[in-house]
Amino acid sequence: MRAAPIPTGPIPVLRRDPATSPEPDVARWRARRRTGYLIALIATAVLLLLRVVLGQWLTLGSPFLFFAPAVMVSAWYGGRGPGFAATVAAAVVANFFVVAPAGHFSFESDDLVKVVTFLLVGGQISWLCGALHTAKRRAELDARAARQSEELYRTLAHNFPSGAVFLVDTARLVVLAEGEALAASGLSADRVRGARLTAALPRRVLAALAPQFRAPAGGTAELTFAGRVYLVQVVPLRGAAAQRFAGMGIAQDITELAAARAALQAAHDQLERRVAERTAELQFQTALLEAQSNASLDGILVAADDGRIVFRNRQLARLWRLPDAAFDATRDAAVAAMRGALAGRQDPLGGGADVDAPRVELPAILDLADGRTLECYGAPVASPDGHQYGRVWYFRDVTERRRTARQVLEAGERERHRIGQDLHDDLCQHLTGITCLGRVLHQRLAARLPDEAGAAAQVVDLVEQAIRRARDIARGLQPLQLETDGLAVALQDLGASIEQMFPPVRCHVTCAPHVTARDNADLIQLYRITQEAISNAIRHGRAANVYVDLVRAEDRLILTVEDDGVGIADDAATARPAGMGFRTMRHRARMIGATLTVERGDAGGTTVTCTVTAGPDGAPATPMLAEADHAA
Repeated sequence: MRAAPIPTGPIPVLRRDPATSPEPDVARWRARRRTGYLIALIATAVLLLLRVVLGQWLTLGSPFLFFAPAVMVSAWYGGRGPGFAATVAAAVVANFFVVAPAGHFSFESDDLVKVVTFLLVGGQISWLCGALHTAKRRAELDARAARQSEELYRTLAHNFPSGAVFLVDTARLVVLAEGEALAASGLSADRVRGARLTAALPRRVLAALAPQFRAPAGGTAELTFAGRVYLVQVVPLRGAAAQRFAGMGIAQDITELAAARAALQAAHDQLERRVAERTAELQFQTALLEAQSNASLDGILVAADDGRIVFRNRQLARLWRLPDAAFDATRDAAVAAMRGALAGRQDPLGGGADVDAPRVELPAILDLADGRTLECYGAPVASPDGHQYGRVWYFRDVTERRRTARQVLEAGERERHRIGQDLHDDLCQHLTGITCLGRVLHQRLAARLPDEAGAAAQVVDLVEQAIRRARDIARGLQPLQLETDGLAVALQDLGASIEQMFPPVRCHVTCAPHVTARDNADLIQLYRITQEAISNAIRHGRAANVYVDLVRAEDRLILTVEDDGVGIADDAATARPAGMGFRTMRHRARMIGATLTVERGDAGGTTVTCTVTAGPDGAPATPMLAEADHAA
C-alpha cells in the first residue's frame, strides 16, 4: 500500500470568485495603466499652468525640475509607461513654453543638456516606480493565489473522508490542518493550526514520520494512534526554483483495511503452515515409497505420458543386468536397451507400452538371453477422476518359480503317465481276464442253465465297456501319440475319443502338419489346455459342436478352441474367470510363456485362444517324459 485511496462520494465543486480571480486583476491593472497615461498629460498640463501663473514668483534654476512631480505621480500610479510619457511630455512642454524665448523650441547647447538631463532623471524615476509597481502587483497576486490555494486545500481536506491533511512551511509551522481524522484522533484543528510541528503532533508520531520528513522525496508510513491505524504520506512542495519551501502530509484512516489485511495475513500464514506440513508429509511418504520400492524384489519402472522416465528403483537395473544410465532417459531408450537382453523377438513391456492401454491382469513372460525368465505386468497411473499421468511396469524374476512349477507339472505328467500305464497294463489286462472267464461261464450256463446265460452275457458286455472306458482314460492320461506322432495326431485322437465318450457331440479338429514346439512340455500343456477347453464346452456350455484349430503364424503357434454352446457371460469375457478350469488353463499357459484369452463368440459360444512360441521348422520337440521317466 503506497498511496492513500481516492476519496469516494460527491466531489465538491470549487467555484472561482470573480473578485479574486486573476483575470479581473489583469484588466484592472491595464485600466490603471491607461489612467496613468491620462494622469501624465493632466499633471503636465496642471504644472505648466502653475508655472505660467506663478512664474514671476518662482526662481528655479532649471525650468525642467518643476515638472518632476508629474513624472513621479504618473510612474507611481501607472508604472513605467505613464512615467516615461510624463517625462517626455514635460520635457517638450518646458522647452516650448518655459525656456526663453517662450513659444519656440530652444536648441541651445545649455538647454539641450538640461533636456537630456531631465529625460535621464525622469527615466530613472519612471523605472524605479515601475519596478516598485510591478513588485507590488506580484505581491498582491501571490497573496491572492496563496489565499486561493489555502482555501482549496481547506476544501479538499474538509471533504477528505476518514483522513486529514497537514500543510507545513519551512519554519515547521502548521499552516493548514483539516480533516475528519483530527477529531477522531483527539486533535483540534484550531490548536494544531499555527503551532510548530513538534508541538502539534505527539513525539511518537513525529518519531515514526522522521525518515519521511528528512527524505528529499518524502515517503509513506503506517502508524497507530488513538486506537486507529493511519497511512501517512509526506509530500514535499517545491517552488519554481525547485527549492523546497513547504511540506504536505496526507493521513488516511485504514483501520478496517488493516484489520482485513491482518486477517488475510493470518489466513495466509495458516495456509503456509498447512502447506509446509502437507509438504513434509508428502516428502515423508515419497521417501517411504522410494525406500519400499528400492527394497522390493521387483523392478519398477514409471514413465509419464510424454515418454519421460519419472522413477525406477535400483532392482530394475539388477534384474535386467543393464547399467543404471539405460533407465535415466526416455521409455523408448529403455525399451531399446531391454530388447538387447531378450532371447527373442519380445516386447520388453509385455504389450503395455501404450499409456492408455488397460491394466494388464496377466503378466507377460519374458525370456532373457542368459536363461532367466521375467514376469512383466503394467497398469496406468491415473487420478480418481480418470486423468492419465503415465504408466507403471513391474518386473519380477520367476526363473526359480517357473522351474519349480515346471517340475510340479512334470511330476503330474509322470503320475498321469504312470496311472495311464497302470490302467492299460494292469486294470485293462485284469478286466480282459474277467471277460474271458465270463465268456467261459456264459458257454457253460448256455449248456446247463439257458435261462441264466443271458445275465452272464450282459456281465461280459459291461466288462468290455469298462475296458474301453479304461483304455480311453488311459489314452487321455498317457497320450502316446503326442511323443510318437506329434500334437496334430494326438488332437485328432482326442477328438475321436470325445465323440465316443459324449455322443452326439461332434469334435472337429484342424491341425497344420509338422507342428513343432520348443520342447514336449509345450506340446503337453497345449494338449491339456485343449482337453480342459473341450471339457468346459461340453459340461458347462452344453455345446453340440466343438472346433479345434492349430496353426503356425511365423514363430508362433496359435491354438483355438471354439464351441456353439451358451457361451460365457459378457462380464466374464473381460474379467478373470474364477472357475478351476479357467485358472488351470491360465496356469498351464503361463508356465510355457503363452498368452491365453477367453472371450464370447460373435454368434454365441466361447472362444479360447492360446498363443505360444513355436520351435524351429523341421526340428523335433525336445523329449521330456522319457527323460523324466528315465530319471525316475
